[in-house]
Amino acid sequence: MNFLILFKVEWIKTMRMRSTFIAFVAVGLLTTIIQLSIYRWSDESDLIRRFKEFDFDTSLLVNGYQSTLITMIAAFMLLIVPMTIVTFARQVAGEDLRGTLRLILSRPVSRFALMNAKFGVCMAYALLLMGFFLTLSYGMGLVLFGPKSSITVANQSDLRFSQISPEYQTARNASRRSGGGRRFTFDWRGSEQGQMVRDAIYAELRKNVIGPWTSVGKLCVVWLLSSWSLFTLGALALLYSTLCKHPIAAMALTLGTFFGVFIIQG
Repeated sequence: MNFLILFKVEWIKTMRMRSTFIAFVAVGLLTTIIQLSIYRWSDESDLIRRFKEFDFDTSLLVNGYQSTLITMIAAFMLLIVPMTIVTFARQVAGEDLRGTLRLILSRPVSRFALMNAKFGVCMAYALLLMGFFLTLSYGMGLVLFGPKSSITVANQSDLRFSQISPEYQTARNASRRSGGGRRFTFDWRGSEQGQMVRDAIYAELRKNVIGPWTSVGKLCVVWLLSSWSLFTLGALALLYSTLCKHPIAAMALTLGTFFGVFIIQG
């Protein structure tokens, strides 16, 4: 019961901070901008042009699921990770700076229960932020593009026609050698072999198509796994928060460690 009371108190304190909702506003604005940009300029993509040349359904690439994945690439690294680190890093150092931590510890409160309550509140915040982002992004995608099936692949290079069909790659290389330039157009209507190449490419692409409900299930998995990755960074930020006297120092150390490991890994 002591833990539940501490969790409630820490949750109320976190939710009363104005900076807590800055992340939601920023994520909402960025999501809206990217979704509208995809809706307006998606036809300029080279892959979309290839799909139109072969009379493929372009909605397999331009839909709510794909636009959510594209938005997440930008929003996760630019906003969600830093904002989550800010929330974790200020839990101890921020209260120590204001003097409220000494007031709390002067009461008969277990330090272990207090730290668990703070970490639990931050975990709930990370889950809420990721859930808000995915719901808003996919919801806007449904409004702009409708509930449609989508192609999903582990690597975008798997969608290259030259990688799927050796015949297409041969024709493309021949066009380049003859001075055709980068604007290569495959005339699949002109021969029976061209029809066969088109059908083979389409059959290979259809193997990676998922329905709207499957997309929702995959996004739920994304929500859980991405939140778990935020917990890892948050635990590091909370550790630095106990070692630093100022929350900004804890944030800087966490971001420095994160990007340092990211660079070394790359």
